[in-house]
Amino acid sequence: MLNPAAAVKQLEFAWSGLGIATGTPVDYEEAKTFYQKELRDARLAKDNNAIAWAMGSLGHILIRLKNFKDARRYVSESLDLAEGLHDYGILGYVNNLLGDIAYAQGQMEDANLFYHRGWDAYAKISEEKGLAWSFTNIGNAAQGLGDFNGAAHMYEKSIELIEKMDDPRALAWNKNLIGSIGWSVGNYSHALRTYQEALELYRSNKDLHGQAWTLDLMGNLKLAMKEDEEAEKLYRQAHALASCEGGDPQGMAWHRYHLGAVYLFRKDVDDAKDEFNKAFQIFDALHDNLGKTAALTHLGEIACIQKNYPEAQDCLKQGVQLVLSSQSNPLLVDILAGVAQLLKGQGEDKKAISLLMVALSHPTCRQQTKDRMVSLAMELETHFTPGEVDKGFRWAKGADLEEMARGWLVSLGEGSAKKTESKAAKPKKSKKTSTKTKRKK
Repeated sequence: MLNPAAAVKQLEFAWSGLGIATGTPVDYEEAKTFYQKELRDARLAKDNNAIAWAMGSLGHILIRLKNFKDARRYVSESLDLAEGLHDYGILGYVNNLLGDIAYAQGQMEDANLFYHRGWDAYAKISEEKGLAWSFTNIGNAAQGLGDFNGAAHMYEKSIELIEKMDDPRALAWNKNLIGSIGWSVGNYSHALRTYQEALELYRSNKDLHGQAWTLDLMGNLKLAMKEDEEAEKLYRQAHALASCEGGDPQGMAWHRYHLGAVYLFRKDVDDAKDEFNKAFQIFDALHDNLGKTAALTHLGEIACIQKNYPEAQDCLKQGVQLVLSSQSNPLLVDILAGVAQLLKGQGEDKKAISLLMVALSHPTCRQQTKDRMVSLAMELETHFTPGEVDKGFRWAKGADLEEMARGWLVSLGEGSAKKTESKAAKPKKSKKTSTKTKRKK
């Protein structure tokens, strides 16, 4: 167990971004108590620099404890002090933490802006570890927004810096992230190779949590390759390793989700529904909107298979509302493909194929989604002439994904067509870190 005095400083890099701790286990409650004492001592000494660091570190622990409200308060106060002190080390640190809070709550555009601010601060003092951390986080936000090429570029920039350091965990972490890009775009051989490289790095450092995460990612890949038995084996190995380090509610939620995906692939819809429901309940308790959306997408699909269209509509409506606030285009594509299944079941083939064309034509549509939806697309296409299908796909390439989603909600008497604005002011971006995160219309 890592000494809480060193916990945040040693592991800040490995804790960020996707919210998956890939380092030494930490007793978060003990660490919280430690930093609360540090903050009290700093305030008694009236040392603003020490106060800012203590508040940022305490906020970091609270992020890990999923207490985002208090985490934001401490980190924001740290940011205010750091700005007055012109301390770019603190500014880089707390801006990345604000990005983590936004990311954890599914606010991808806000996360992207904060991560860029963190990079800018670290660049002023040439802090290479901070720059690498920021590059990785910017990549995570880009991937969440569906800019797979931009994300891969950021991860590669991070690796360039990491290779100058002796940090195999950080290297393994970024290799896994690059592998996830390969999984998204269908480059499965490249993804498998980078996952295996990451797994060896984690094993050489006896990092059980990192190994478990990598095995889960490899399970996702094997399921995409239709090797469900191998996928289930990897998921169960990952869960066994993670369990060695104690309970992890988020890890359990994803384990349930992964088992649900395996059962759904096998058309064992009852067991799949049970696992997705259990995953959803845990995600809900953790206020994990991205996890909830992923579970709701499959619960809606299962309800369509069972021809329970009111239940399907309820799940998908809730999921669309969540994902619109989360700004995650890949998840939005997934759930709109589910809505197309619902519309097909309700006899609205024209609306179904229009929505499905938009989803499948969108550049953020992951290969696994395309593979899963091909049979539905082929079935719908038989109801229209080749000319109508060709015209539809040309139209779909220019359609706006969010407008289609909001339009469906409006048709149900829910929501509004008005788009939400980002909560964070847009910072100036360095050319080095600029990456496209929004699809051109």
